[in-house]
Amino acid sequence: MYELILVAATDGTLAADVRPLVRLSVSVLVEEDGKRERGSSGGGGRFGYDYFLASQEGDVRADAWAKEAVRMALVNLSAVAAPAGMLPVVLGAGWPGVLLHEAVGHGLEGDFNRRGTSVFSGHMGELVASELCTVVDDGTIADRRGSVAIDDEGTPGAIQRANRKRHSERLYAG
Repeated sequence: MYELILVAATDGTLAADVRPLVRLSVSVLVEEDGKRERGSSGGGGRFGYDYFLASQEGDVRADAWAKEAVRMALVNLSAVAAPAGMLPVVLGAGWPGVLLHEAVGHGLEGDFNRRGTSVFSGHMGELVASELCTVVDDGTIADRRGSVAIDDEGTPGAIQRANRKRHSERLYAG
């Protein structure tokens, strides 16, 4: 699966990119003494399908993910409930970025703001996050899902500090 991108803009910009994107997910259900638990693993990125058959820590990558899904499901059989209530939240590198993108990123897209349907509509230049909040979007990391050689306007991928003054300073095209 891939996209072919060609940008030809009135300012003379001419840029092209090939964007492969694949993902394989493994989900396992185990049962012991009437208790069922799940485990999952997987991965992908801007690769071809051969990525899944390459070696990862001595195993074929897809097999390693299957073993990890089984391991997680078995661990879950003996897991205890996590504490509940008001707790601090820390988002680390990796998939929490997707949570942030879905919760905040779409609201910064220009089309939602133009229609007035975003929580950020009408708040350009205003404080929209705590002074403690820092968000960095690095579109230059090779082969990662959010990385691109060029964006949809033909601009090379870059590192964006989205919190400069925790203000809504720029809207992004969707």
